[in-house]
Order: sequence, then C-alpha cells, then structure tokens
Amino acid sequence: MSSFSVEKIGLQDSQQFSKLFLDYLAQQEQVQPLYTFYPDLAGLEAAIEQRSSQPINRQVLVNRLQDQYKNMPASNLVQKNISLLAKDTTYTITTGHQLCLGTGPLYLILKTLSCIKLCEMLKQKHAAKDFVPVFWMASEDHDSAEINHFYVFGKKYTWETIQTGAVGRFNTTGIAELLDTIKDIPEWLKEAYQSSATLAEATRKVMHHLFAEYGVVVIDGDDAMLKKEFTGIAEKELMSQAALGAMSKTNNSLEAQGYPVQVNPREINLFYVKDSIRERIEKQGEFFTILNTDIRFSTEEIKVELAQHPERFSPNVVLRPLYESAILPDIAYVGGPGEIAYWLQLKDVFQTYNTFLPVIFPRMFSGVITRQQYTKLEKAKVNLAELFLNEFDLKQLIVSRSIQEDISIESQIKEITRAFDSITEIAATVDGSLQSWAQAEKAKALKQMDDIEKKLRKAEERKHEDLIKSVLGIRDKILPNGKLQERQESVFTFLVNDEALIGKLYESLDPCTFNIQMCCYE
Repeated sequence: MSSFSVEKIGLQDSQQFSKLFLDYLAQQEQVQPLYTFYPDLAGLEAAIEQRSSQPINRQVLVNRLQDQYKNMPASNLVQKNISLLAKDTTYTITTGHQLCLGTGPLYLILKTLSCIKLCEMLKQKHAAKDFVPVFWMASEDHDSAEINHFYVFGKKYTWETIQTGAVGRFNTTGIAELLDTIKDIPEWLKEAYQSSATLAEATRKVMHHLFAEYGVVVIDGDDAMLKKEFTGIAEKELMSQAALGAMSKTNNSLEAQGYPVQVNPREINLFYVKDSIRERIEKQGEFFTILNTDIRFSTEEIKVELAQHPERFSPNVVLRPLYESAILPDIAYVGGPGEIAYWLQLKDVFQTYNTFLPVIFPRMFSGVITRQQYTKLEKAKVNLAELFLNEFDLKQLIVSRSIQEDISIESQIKEITRAFDSITEIAATVDGSLQSWAQAEKAKALKQMDDIEKKLRKAEERKHEDLIKSVLGIRDKILPNGKLQERQESVFTFLVNDEALIGKLYESLDPCTFNIQMCCYE
C-alpha cells in the first residue's frame, strides 16, 4: 500500500525541539530521575512487568466503554478490543488530545498511529498478551479558543460559539454550516457533527471513522462511573493538597538545571464541573469555594458531593495523567514534546498518590511532501533537511549551488591585501607617519571590495529569483510560520487529494525512530 519514501531529519538538526525533550531522548544523567522507564522496547517490556502490581477495575472500564459505543457504527475490531480489556493480560497504550475541530493539526493523527504501531509491535513479541490503542478525548477541557478551528490548505476555519464550560458538552450547532464553506471536505465529516448532540460525541465519530479499522478505542473521561474510580485520589487532593508539594520539588530542580517549567501546580488541582460551569476549586478558610460562583462547601459537604457526584470533579493538567492511569491498564502514554515536558514533572506526584507511571513515549514526527515539490527541490540541489535553515542561509545556499561561474572575488581580495601590506612596509621606510595612512587606505579598499562582492551576489540572486521563490514556497508549505507542517495543517488538507493517506502513513512510519520522518510521494 505504501507509496511514500521516507527521509529522516534529526530532531536536534531541525531546531524545533526543547532542550529538555532532547536531553530526555539522549538519556542525559540529569533527566533520568524524572522517569521510570525509557521510551524504547526494553522500557515497554519493563512496564508490562510492573503494571500488574497496580490493578484497575476492568469491569467498570469495559461496561462504560460499551455504553459509550452503543450508538456507534459497528466495528468488530473495536468491540473485540473493548472486550479484551476485561482480561488481566491486556494493556493499553494511550494518547489524548483536545476536541479540536476536524481533528485539529496533523500530529493528532501521528499520535494515534504511534499507539497503533507500538501495540502491534508488542503483540508480535507477546502472543499471550493483548495491547489496545486508546484515544483519550480531553472532553473536560474548557479552552474553546484552542479547539474551535482548523487549517485546510493553509486557511484557518473557525467555529464561532459562545458556549462555556467543558467543551465536550458543547452542542455542535454551526459546525456543519462552517464545513459547507470548505471545498471538497468529505460528507462523512459534516455528518459526524450534524448527527451529534455534543462535541464529544462528534469527535468520537470522527476518530472512529478514521481509526476503527485499526481497533482504536476512544474513551471519554467525563463519565460518572469512571470518575468514581478516581475519587480516592480526588479526595486526597482536596484534603491534603499533596500534588503541590510533590510537583514543586521537581519544578525547583528543573529550574535549577536551566530547564523551563511547562506546568505549575495549584493548591488544589481539580475543577468543579456542572452544567456550563468549569471553575477551579480553592480552599478559603474552612470552606472549599468554586471560583467565580456562589458555590461553596464545608469539608464534610464536599466529601458528600464527591461521593454522590464524582462527575462534577475534573482533574486539571496535573492530575489528568493520574486519572488515566487509575482507570486504564496503561503501560505507555504517547505525547508530543510539550506533553512530555509536563509528564516529566509528574513522577513524584504519581508516587505520592501511589499510581503507576507509564512509559512517556514520544509520538512520531512527520510531514508530507508531493513528488512535484520534491522534484523542484532536487532541481535546486536542496535537500529536505536544508529547508530548516534560516531564510538568508537558504537563499545563499541556493545561489551558491546554482551559479554557472564562480563569482567569489576572494583571490582578488587576497592580492589587494598583499599589495597594500607591501605598500605599508615601503611607506614605513620612507616616512613612519605614512604607515597609518597606508593602513587606512587598505581598509577603504577592502570595504569597497566587500561592497562589490555583495553587489555581484545580489545580481546573481536576481538571476535565480524564480528558483529561490520556488524553494521558499515549498519551505512555507513544509514549515508554515517556521513550525513543522504537522503542527498546523489538518489531515483533511491531504485527505482531499488522497483518501488513503492514513494507511500510507501507517505503512511508512516507525514509532521507535526518534527523527522527523518526512514522507515523499513516489
């Protein structure tokens, strides 16, 4: 099926990744205390061995997933994987993302494919065990500005809504109409939003359409029965605020070593969610107060509220990974560089709450380049890695490789330098005061030569303007706004012209290769 050739670009060479992320992959000594398992097959093997020491309530998990899928199109593989989760020998590899319109950037697809491929690799080694790829919907997130848009062919399409609270509970009014304005967008995508009461339901349908054939199980953590499994951690967080001290210690250590801190903990790392409310919980004196509301609880009242309505307590970014590990038999979480940065802050929090910390596994990094684009780069004698140069250096590179004759005047400059040095020596013997004059004249002459060389190069650039413009145009497609294509463009930019794109990415990419894997159409 694959019609891609893959060209690998080193993560460090791309200048796109943080020092902490690169040091993590390089197993630098100062980063090793921040994780339990290194992200490779050996680390996954070790995680499998240790995961069984922290069992989960598998029956609740299976029941809730079956209920969440009851109105979904049938998929034998997805249903089989849900059923397999009842077995103690089944493990999950999970990724998650916000409920971005149209799946958001391409990297969501890459995260999900990473989970799929890692599960398949482990199954080949462990026939008696099973591994299920899981997509966690961040349905309790409240930042609608981060999820209300996506890019198709470089153009931003935004869904305007005034709804507030947990985004997964938003109704989908207006999304289908927005999609109607995008040429060639598939009908099934419009139908997913049009037929759904909530954004969470629509997102499950979209992911199911794209990944059901790979057995990906989509889970919504905004679920009362699943939250009940998390109440032990939630109550401890309310009563002791234990995460703050554990994470602050790690943050201080990171900052002392010069690493920026991705996430700062709150005293209480829980939100209160009800109807259109999603607000932080704060301890103010003897009461627990819901910010920006009139709601408050005494200690006993909030314990009762948690026991009777666990769905109203939502973990923030600090505790959400612990919630996942409390309800899923995770051996790995697959994330991008930003996610990995804050997961590396959480080891002490996991230990404080006696929760299993899975392998923190980087997702795959990739981009798609057409055969026509690749051919143009070959004509310009520019390889894909060189697109990551700054614009000035890239222009100079194109010119230097395109000129028919050498326009450098370096040899002439050397001759002039030697001539002035001789004149300076003669001047010194005739009249010592003339030596400084001769050196000043030499500086003027060299400045003139430098100006001449710049004019020659500028003239040469003009001769190659079309070629430079072509290469920079390709660069803007591969690195829009200087960032990786995968961080902006939606998968629908590519699916419009190639419905088999996801299958080709699946066939071509390696989740254990920590490089940018650029996919070129053959």
